[in-house]
Order: sequence, then C-alpha cells, then structure tokens
Amino acid sequence: MNLKTKLILAIILMLGISINAQNEKTIKGVVVSVADNFPIPGVNVIVVGTTNGTTTDFDGNYEIKAKSGDVLQFSYVGYTTKTVIVGEQLTIDVSLKEDIAQLDEVVVIGYGDQKQKNVTSALTKIDSEEIQDIAVARVEDALQGRVAGLRIQTVASEAGGDPKITLRGPGSITGSSSPLIVVDGVVLGTDADILSSIDNNDIESISVLKDASSVAIYGSRGANGVIMVTLKQGVEGDTKFTYNTFTGYQFATDNKNFTFSVAEERARLDGLQSAVNSIVDPVNFARVNSRYDQAYAELAAWDYLSTLSGGEMDLQKEILPGGTITSHSFGARGGSELTKYSASVAFLEDEGIALADNFKKYNANLKIDTKSKSGKIKAGVNLRGSYNDQDRYLLDLLMR
Repeated sequence: MNLKTKLILAIILMLGISINAQNEKTIKGVVVSVADNFPIPGVNVIVVGTTNGTTTDFDGNYEIKAKSGDVLQFSYVGYTTKTVIVGEQLTIDVSLKEDIAQLDEVVVIGYGDQKQKNVTSALTKIDSEEIQDIAVARVEDALQGRVAGLRIQTVASEAGGDPKITLRGPGSITGSSSPLIVVDGVVLGTDADILSSIDNNDIESISVLKDASSVAIYGSRGANGVIMVTLKQGVEGDTKFTYNTFTGYQFATDNKNFTFSVAEERARLDGLQSAVNSIVDPVNFARVNSRYDQAYAELAAWDYLSTLSGGEMDLQKEILPGGTITSHSFGARGGSELTKYSASVAFLEDEGIALADNFKKYNANLKIDTKSKSGKIKAGVNLRGSYNDQDRYLLDLLMR
C-alpha cells in the first residue's frame, strides 16, 4: 500500500469520527417521583446497549451524552424501570412510578423501613396470611414453630393463659428475659399479656428482631429482642367489609395413668408389697412404707366415692372433658387518597380442655390516617380496646 492510499484511508477514518462526534449531544433533565413530584437522587441512567451511563444528583438532575435514536433507560430500586427514545430534544424530564411488587417486600425494623433483602440483621417477618387462619386464642400461639430461636413455653394450663416468651434463650438469671413488644411503633412493654389483647385478624405483619439491631433504637429494653406488630391500615377506595370466623373442638388424649380401675390399682399395690417388705434400712423403710400406706388410703377413698356416685368414673373425662373454641371478627376498611380508615370488632371464646375453664376476649380497633395534598403533613388516630374474661375455677380449687 503506497503513501497516497494510506493518506486517503486516514482522512476517511478521521472524517467518520468527526461525523459520529457531531451526532452526539448532551442530554439533560430531572427525574422525579409520580407520587409526590419530588426529585429522586441516585437514579441510574444508561444508554441501552452501551457502557455509557450516569446517576442523578441530590436534586434529581442528570447529564449524559447520547445520539438521536439512542434509548435511555432510567432505573431505581422501588420504582418501575422506564425507557425513553432520544429525538431532537436536549432536555428529557422523567417521572418514575413506584413498583408495588417491590414495595410489598418492605419490612419494619426498629429504626425505619427497609427492604427485606437489604436487611443484614437477624430478622423474621410473618405476614397476616400465615396467622389469621389458625384457630388459636392468642397471637403468640400462632407464632410457634414459625420463628427460629423464638421459644413460647406454656406455663399456665388454663384457657387464655399467658405463656413465657424468650428469644434465643434466657438473657438473665434473675431478671426478665421477655422480648420487648412494640405495636405500630408504640413501645408497650414486655408483658406477654399485651399480645393477647390483639385480634389476629387486625395484624398486617409481625417482625421479630433477634440480634443487636434491636438495641440500636430501644436500648437496654430491647436486649432480649423485639416483637414488632403492625396493624392493618385503611385502603383507598370504597369501603370493604370482611367477616372471619372459625370454630373447633379441643381435647386431651387418653392417659393410662387416669383410666385404670380400683381393682387394677389394688392389684398393682399388692404386687409392690414384697418389694416394700424387703427394704432393710429402717429409715428408708419407714419413708417408703408411709407413702405405700398413703396410696392405699387414697385408693380406699376413691373406692368409697365411686360407691356414692353409682360406680367408678373416668377421671380424665371428668376433669378434662374438652371444649370448643370459637372466633368472630368483623372489619371495615376504606378511604380516599388523603384519608384512610380501618375499624374492626372481634369476639373469641375458648372453653379450654379442663373442667369449668373458660376464656372470653372482646376487641375493638379504630385506625385513621390522613395527610395533606402535598404529603408533608400527616396525622393519625389509633384507638384499641380489649376486655378479657377468664374463669379458672378448677385451678383455684387446686391451689387452695
């Protein structure tokens, strides 16, 4: 290739670069949110099919070089991605709409809201769908087996009895190890009875904080973890009514220690007579023989009572007859773009499994949220009422 040919190719190449550079232009604009028209900082702006890109500044402004016919893509977490074809304009302003599917993944934590995939602390979220259809008298009963490290121990056998709640084991030998309970951002304390005052159907979600992040905002009160309950809010649109109900029957399985007859128990005690007589140590013999005589005395009393009542009884069926559990919940939700409301009333009755055991719970809830047209002023009212009526006749008799 001679010098003349090389010179012509170089001129053609430079001319092509010059033409391409002349076609590029600087595009400027602002990216805002459709919801409130506020600028969105950090939006990714790229020319599709290239590595050319930029991000918006704090005021939502961006600047990028592109050619006519190029496609600009605008994307940001929590908003739907939008594309715009570059024409002859030099200014392209864009409005992004919130992505509802992504917003549904938001979880409530002690210091605000974050997307669940971005939360690095030990957090478990339970949605309302997972607990509202379970036939239980208390919220914490529905959480059993659903949160790793959450232990719900039954310490009261009566219907509606308060359980003992711990997260990742006891945090203190002498002090309380119960987690802090927060309802709609209001700290209510560590008393397990707080959760019994909430109707399962009013719950939107439950977030359980189990590590040091719970101390970040609540201090030493959250040292044993935090259970954060978010109640349902009103929705924009016509008023929608809901009615939820369930009924069930609960009973104790047969226990052979309660189903033997007087004759079977007398035969068992007679068979132990030789073992008792073979005890050599006088102190040990006196102790065992005293309990042996007491067992015979109780058997004689049982036999006498059976005679008076017309025959032997199945003690388990008499003391633990079983009972029904019934729940009724009625709710209404609705509102406008600026004001939303939610109201509900509920009744639950749990007869338990023990004789004369009964637990009744009455709930009422009213929640109103409103905001100004600009969205800068917000106000709300949250009223909750609860009344529990608990009968523990059998327990009272045993404690006397």
